[in-house]
Amino acid sequence: MPRITGRAAAGLVLGYLLALAGMVALCAGFAAGGHDIPPWAIAVGRWIPALASLLALLVVPLVPRRGRAAEQTDGSRAEGRPTRLADIWRLRPGGWRGLLRAWYAAMAVTAVATIVPAIVAGVVTGTMPKGPLPLASVVPLLVIGSSLLVVSTIGEEVFWRGHAHTVLRALGFWPMALVVAIAWAAWHVPMQWLYWRQGTFTATESIALTVGIAAWAPLLAALVERFGSVWPAAAAHAVPFSAGNLLREGAMDETAPFWVVNALTWVVMLALAAVVIRWRGGGREEVGAREPTPS
Repeated sequence: MPRITGRAAAGLVLGYLLALAGMVALCAGFAAGGHDIPPWAIAVGRWIPALASLLALLVVPLVPRRGRAAEQTDGSRAEGRPTRLADIWRLRPGGWRGLLRAWYAAMAVTAVATIVPAIVAGVVTGTMPKGPLPLASVVPLLVIGSSLLVVSTIGEEVFWRGHAHTVLRALGFWPMALVVAIAWAAWHVPMQWLYWRQGTFTATESIALTVGIAAWAPLLAALVERFGSVWPAAAAHAVPFSAGNLLREGAMDETAPFWVVNALTWVVMLALAAVVIRWRGGGREEVGAREPTPS
């Protein structure tokens, strides 16, 4: 049975520390200069994890180099583990049909995770969204945003849902998803602190966003499990809409309870993750097993 080797764990920890150091340096630089962080810096920051992962894999490959030589000789995966960067990062989409199916699924679950909590919160609290248009407008924004911003978010996903997912999958899906969720949320803390410091978000909003990132992680991981690729996670990540976003941007009644709306969003995200995993057949695939093909 595949297991997490000390080499793989060391490489992953190194990659995480490099990614965290890069994020802290980026945010500290803008904070020290007294400047608000611009959109281009956020796009650049999303590629910090990819660079950190690449450096870590160069320093500590998943398997010894003799394992790579063995792979080249007999075509097998040394120690049952992927050795090519495209496999470690889960960049293979399974052809155009697989890529389109993954994109459709990403858009569907993101729309559900946005619209359903908004409607339920409105019914429960009597503060419905301001008409159907704000909810319907989510759909074209999902389509446009996912197509344009995926170039940015893939830089994060190849580490969180690629490198980390590949190494930690031996723990089982939910333990792996929990570890990645905590690490991913912690990586965003410097950015949320900077947003709070520059007045973009209140402290309450920054805390809610950080928790929301952790709740979102299992759903993105479930999409990767289902399609064997980081691309659906990158597409969903490209448009971080939620019922909380609708509330913050004025599409919902301002009197809607902030924590109720956000909590419902987190519950729906986790429920969707469970649905996607069951749809795939229980998420029982082990690290090093044959990559799933889109069905």
